[in-house]
Amino acid sequence: MATAAPIRWASFRIDELDCPDEVLLIRQLLEGHAGIVQLEIDVFHHRLNVRYHPQELTGEELVDKLARAGMTAHPWEEDYHAPTAGVWQQHGRSWMTLVSAGFLLSGVISHVLAHLGDGLRGVLVQPPATTSITLLCFSMVAGLVHLVPRALAALRLLRPDMNLLMIIAVSGAVAINQWFEAATVSFLFSLSLWIEQKTISRARNAIEGMVQQTPRVARCLDNKGGQVKETLVQRIVPGQRVEVWPGERIPLDGIIIQGETHLDQSPITGESLPLARGKGDEVFAGTLNVESLIQLEVTRRSNESILARTLRLVEQAQARRAPIEKWVDRFARRYTPLVMALSLAVMTIPPMLFGMPWDDWFYNGLVVLVISCPCSLVISTPVAIVAGLTSAVRRGILIKGGQYLEAVASLRSLAFDKTGTLTLGTPEVQQLVAIGGGDESELLEVAAALESTNRHPLAESVVRYAHKRGIEFEPAVQARTLHGRGVEGIVDGQPCWIGKADWASERGSLPADAERTLETMQEEGLTVMVVGLDDRVLGILAVADEIRPGVEDVVDQLHQAGVGHLVMLTGDAAPIAEAVAREVGLDGFASDLLPEEKAKEVEQLVSSHGTVAMVGDGVNDSPAMASATIGVSMAAIGSDVAIDTSDIALMSDNLALLPWLIRHARRTLGIVRQNTITSILIKVACLAVTLAGFGYLWLAIVADVGATVLVTSNSLRLFTR
Repeated sequence: MATAAPIRWASFRIDELDCPDEVLLIRQLLEGHAGIVQLEIDVFHHRLNVRYHPQELTGEELVDKLARAGMTAHPWEEDYHAPTAGVWQQHGRSWMTLVSAGFLLSGVISHVLAHLGDGLRGVLVQPPATTSITLLCFSMVAGLVHLVPRALAALRLLRPDMNLLMIIAVSGAVAINQWFEAATVSFLFSLSLWIEQKTISRARNAIEGMVQQTPRVARCLDNKGGQVKETLVQRIVPGQRVEVWPGERIPLDGIIIQGETHLDQSPITGESLPLARGKGDEVFAGTLNVESLIQLEVTRRSNESILARTLRLVEQAQARRAPIEKWVDRFARRYTPLVMALSLAVMTIPPMLFGMPWDDWFYNGLVVLVISCPCSLVISTPVAIVAGLTSAVRRGILIKGGQYLEAVASLRSLAFDKTGTLTLGTPEVQQLVAIGGGDESELLEVAAALESTNRHPLAESVVRYAHKRGIEFEPAVQARTLHGRGVEGIVDGQPCWIGKADWASERGSLPADAERTLETMQEEGLTVMVVGLDDRVLGILAVADEIRPGVEDVVDQLHQAGVGHLVMLTGDAAPIAEAVAREVGLDGFASDLLPEEKAKEVEQLVSSHGTVAMVGDGVNDSPAMASATIGVSMAAIGSDVAIDTSDIALMSDNLALLPWLIRHARRTLGIVRQNTITSILIKVACLAVTLAGFGYLWLAIVADVGATVLVTSNSLRLFTR
């Protein structure tokens, strides 16, 4: 049986993609076309991602379709640097706007001077003379010169856009001898496009400035002679050595091989305080070397660094649309043809049915036509979502798409892993009890001697505690680890052992005081280890994974934020799980869970609570994270797996980011709603004024560009928190 050809992704750079008009045109052109599965359009990076069936549509056909719409598509390159724009490309729109303004002002002055003797009424009522009309025509040409190519492309495709609508509106004004109105509209529309371009450019620069942190060159050390040579970071390979001076940013991911310093990792993790780093510590591209010269050995190429991968994921996230964006797009598609039909009705129905002046209502119909431009409505959502995503990156939170940001705003339940999430993930000795009046030092010496031969985290905690107490010991000889039980060996020539309580019971009866101590410790949720010498119990060690500082406050803040159900899912035993859940204030827990059992628990939470997030380390919790509405990974800065498997990655291990993220998501959606409602209300107000007979073309344009600037500026407020 023949297998179906796989669906492919193609990415293109489109330099003409710089405003909402092009976004609408691309969607009208490609969505619904045979072979097109999905479109992702990122106006801030001039990027178009297309998911398509190659047997129904080829990449060349996609490029040809875009070319017929006046857009040049190039295959996307990650290290692409746009060529330096020419003088006309950089300043042409500004020049033509100024020229249009100059000729408009000259036409007005010429008209005033020609009719100055007729008084104010003559100036307002008399038609313009030939000289004034000529100057006004020059103003129209200068104002519309950038619109004509796109208007012609829209006409060829029979897909009217704002450029074509403006040409029609100006032509209609000329047809009814509204010369001043036509020139004023041409100038104002040219000015509005310039303002819109600058506003979106401001948003783009703010977004890119948040994440562009990596130096382009690095001081590379010659492995033979130790000579320092400045080298492009793209040419440096793993294994080479790099020198970083104080005050410079780390150019590549690596391991410190010489020197000690403090690093500011806020560009990636959002942590405000610099962290001490020395020989053997991992460092990341984009972080700031605060105080001392260091040398590091490169571990990843520049395009594989944590920051580079984060930037790529941010760009991909910006191209993915949240559900509310899709709703706005569907609304805009219905809104534009509806208003165009209304425009035709306004032009014809009042004169035909009620005998009203054709010129007046033809003009009002042109105003309605201009109002049909949905630019402010279309840009109202993506600019807020992108600003929200980028602001989160500045805090050290990587969100892989607007749909996850929107889902966080409606979060109702949150499940935590225990080890490494609610706890620090490093068990520590909490209690040490010698039995039968024995010596604690002897007890700890035997325990450390046995556990020094083991690599288990509990064993390492015993060895650390012995060093901390200043206990000297030699590793046990003939040591043997019995899986699921403990360790036995020879210490100072005597057979000794350490392990679980039930294993200790198998080796002989426990003293009554030892059994009482064990029972008390287990009720407190501690992990207990019994230490013995031959058949005699020396004492008991109690170990626990410490609760992460501030977790109780985080849980309180999450409850206050309206997340009503907080639970812990862990593979640990019930007493340990119960103790942790009780201490941090969770609403419930499930213990003794295998990874697939965690996933089933999450599925039940989703069915009963709706939107659920699972917070874990992104490795053994990946099945549960995949089952949740949102998978959140902790401390992802050093983990490729954590970044890849989660929907949201906390680049540091700071759980306090979760309440902030919920507030931020709700604030972002609040701004989206403000933008959408504002855009619609402005349009409705302009329509009402026009249908009442008081509409003006210039007022419609001012209202449209004002709305676009307003919603963009409102969205940029997300960068302030």
